[in-house]
Amino acid sequence: MGVSANLRRGLPLLAVTALGALGAFASSAQASSIFFIRSNNIWVANPNGSGAKQVTTDGDSTLPYVWVSAAKGPSSKLAYLRNNSTSSTPRQEFGTMNPDGSGSALNPSNASIQPAGTYNGPMVSINNTGDRIAWPKSYLYCFMATCNSYYAAYSIGVDGSNEQHVQNSSAAINVTFGDPTGQTLLFEDLVDWNSLPASCTSTTHRYALIRQAPAPDGGTAGTPSYYCVPNLDLVDPALRPDGQAIAAVENDNAAAGTDRIVTIPIGGVATASSASPVTTVSSPGTASNPDYSPDGSQLAFAAAGTTIDTVPASGGTPTQILTDATSPAWSPYTLPGSSSGSGGGSGSGASKRCTVPKLKGDTVKQARSALQKHGCKLGSERKAFSRKVKRGHVISQSPAAGAKKAAGSAVKITVSKGRKK
Repeated sequence: MGVSANLRRGLPLLAVTALGALGAFASSAQASSIFFIRSNNIWVANPNGSGAKQVTTDGDSTLPYVWVSAAKGPSSKLAYLRNNSTSSTPRQEFGTMNPDGSGSALNPSNASIQPAGTYNGPMVSINNTGDRIAWPKSYLYCFMATCNSYYAAYSIGVDGSNEQHVQNSSAAINVTFGDPTGQTLLFEDLVDWNSLPASCTSTTHRYALIRQAPAPDGGTAGTPSYYCVPNLDLVDPALRPDGQAIAAVENDNAAAGTDRIVTIPIGGVATASSASPVTTVSSPGTASNPDYSPDGSQLAFAAAGTTIDTVPASGGTPTQILTDATSPAWSPYTLPGSSSGSGGGSGSGASKRCTVPKLKGDTVKQARSALQKHGCKLGSERKAFSRKVKRGHVISQSPAAGAKKAAGSAVKITVSKGRKK
């Protein structure tokens, strides 16, 4: 379940859902791109996975980028999270940059990190206007002689000003914004630490979503709204850009491989009798970290392994667009040279067609890169012995080089195992 899986597995819980019916949110497709993490750095690609290019070059094993999120407004600003093992106190640090990688700067609040209050959350988010960041900040709670670290939902200006938090959260994970301008926070939290509706309680599932306006230290946070699905965990929330719906991962912690992306209308506190049904937009399996396209018509999410899929927000069959990739962040930014970056993984985008390149003799890495440049993607890999082709290089492919297919089409390859002994 993405970066926060180890924090949740064995601790599930869940929820009811929100009031009201979800009105149709249709908008014409717009130019866009998807940012993601690969090899410790931030990358970006067209929504069909083509044209992938590296945005940052300074990430390495000691200071890797581990998360990226994108504002959905005109600024297209990015927020990022990095693991810093070079510090005397290893920690996580967050900051912002422009979509082309320029203007990178850590948030000033990182300078005031204390051992009892580290910024050690699995994700950061940036609001649509690009001026506030949300994240789970840890704090130390002491009772008698025992002290423990917990997490609360925080937000702060990109310049380090006006820090706010939801005071009653204690195990907040995956904090994002609950409205486009960033005045409310949306996060998952442990049910047994909050006064949730009775229908949210369970002996085996423990995570629900909470949407609440934060307050400065000493202030009073707003009235919370709760989102749950009875007897299931509801985690990894993402706000639709118009602020009228939430996408999240629904899963049964007791059964592996049961994750699915669902959408839920924004509303008030729900009860079992008034719970609105969720819309399934991916088949049960492994899914995490959904993120809406800028026009709200598509969702990108991390799928099995380190792959990224897209799917219509109204429901449909997911399409794999990227491999060796995590933390999808859909942005209105258009890659330079792209005439159009719109659409999901179904073939719309900068490359309208997949023109299959010649792959024989390439390494798997070279083949994957060539396919992405031509609007295709790497399909299944079979291995076979070969006397002529070196180990690890492509022997054959299907479809053949030169074939014209729909954008995002998969190309199968056979890879050499070397000479048979």
